[in-house]
Amino acid sequence: MDIMKEPKTFRVAQKIFITNEKNELFVVRFASISSNEKTLWGKWDFPGGGVEIDESLREGIQREIREEIGNVEIEIGRPILCWDFWMKSLGKENVRTVAIGITGKWKSGNIVLNEEHDAFRWISTEKVLSLDWDSSHKRGLTQYLAYVKEREI
Repeated sequence: MDIMKEPKTFRVAQKIFITNEKNELFVVRFASISSNEKTLWGKWDFPGGGVEIDESLREGIQREIREEIGNVEIEIGRPILCWDFWMKSLGKENVRTVAIGITGKWKSGNIVLNEEHDAFRWISTEKVLSLDWDSSHKRGLTQYLAYVKEREI
């Protein structure tokens, strides 16, 4: 098979690791709805998603925050890590995804989840791995926790 003739799908995504004044991490849970891949139902996640072709990385993460958790005030930090995974795309081919992890600080606002997520919580970095994570999101979380631990030393 000629690899050059095979269709390829590739995307860049961002996830934001938001912390509050207690250094707790903000997480959201995937809802059991038809627009979410079934393997993600009930799994934990971070706000974020794919970057649109016509927006900057900063515009993309700001849009994702608004879409997923409402008009809240978050101080968007800088990219700190990167990981990749294959994302199953609802009945379509798998999509190669490169995810960028960004720091964020909670400032204020009322959280209003969209239909993609059905719950949220603030959780300590010591307990966050006890939640049910999809393997691709857990890889990003593990890198984030290593990043945090390096700064504590």
